[in-house]
Order: sequence, then structure tokens, then C-alpha cells
Amino acid sequence: LSLASAMSMESRVGGQVFAQTGQYHGVVVRIKELKFSKKKDVSRDVMKEMRALREIRHGNLNSFIGACVEPMRILLITEYCAKGSLY
Repeated sequence: LSLASAMSMESRVGGQVFAQTGQYHGVVVRIKELKFSKKKDVSRDVMKEMRALREIRHGNLNSFIGACVEPMRILLITEYCAKGSLY
């Protein structure tokens, strides 16, 4: 199970995704909150994927900074994209 599939599964089963803008070490960041309708255990694969995403750096990608994992939600922190969503 990847983060992308977890997000798409939650949108199909009633989960919600919210995003806010904040600051982290003086840098503007995007904080995306994934809320789950039921308690979820974050698998080792998802944790491994988040660690790998943290290492990826490219000029065409918004950098993944980190995450806060709780039983019924995950906060994903990424570099802020001033031009809005790329979806």
C-alpha cells in the first residue's frame, strides 16, 4: 500500500483530505491532512516510502519534508507550490 493508493482509497470510502499552509524552519510549506474514518495502522511499507520520499530532490518536484503519523490521520509536509495544485 502506497501513500497515493491510501489517499485514493480514503476518498472512495469517505475519508477526507485537507491542506493548509504553514512555516517550517522559515520556509513556507504545505501541510496535507489525511483523515481516516477508522483507525489505521501505518504499514512498514508506507513508512519506508515516506523515508524514501524525504531523500528525493529535483527541481521539478515539490520536496517531501516529513510526516506526522497518528492512529486516525497522517499529516504530510511538503514544499509549498505558490501556483496552486498540480492536479
